[in-house]
Amino acid sequence: MTPTTTDIEERDKWRARINRALAEFQTHADHIERAAADERKTESSAADA
Repeated sequence: MTPTTTDIEERDKWRARINRALAEFQTHADHIERAAADERKTESSAADA
């Protein structure tokens, strides 16, 4: 079955939603990684003192 224009538009709309959600998730993951790295630096600095 050949997809109709509406099918393609719907697919593209869902693809854009998924890509936005993935980008947002990655942003949160990056923030968590940075916070964890900062915390490790703080802990090692405190241990050195």
